[in-house]
Amino acid sequence: MVSGRDRLQGFRGGVPVPGTQMLWSAAYDAAVSSSLAIRWARVEDVAEMARVHVRCWQETYRGLRSDAVLRARHFAAIRERFWPAVLTDERYRDNRVPVAERGGELIGLVMSGPPMGP
Repeated sequence: MVSGRDRLQGFRGGVPVPGTQMLWSAAYDAAVSSSLAIRWARVEDVAEMARVHVRCWQETYRGLRSDAVLRARHFAAIRERFWPAVLTDERYRDNRVPVAERGGELIGLVMSGPPMGP
């Protein structure tokens, strides 16, 4: 997942928005010219991980879910409880969670692992 601040502007739902080519080009140039670091997630990252997770969820489902659902305050709290469990709980021991940072800011994350349950 990549946060909205780091997504290329000029796209909506993965589709280019007409008349935004210049904006997209500048955002793209800035994104590819700055350094990106990938590292394993740490428990102290969970607040930022929750922020990125929620922001991506809001951007992805805008127009598909109601604004009330997308702005629900409890979603961030749920994610802030989820990520520490993923990083410390035995049931997630085979999962891998790298994060992406740019300029010291966490901008993306991913989780992979075997299927959970039957």
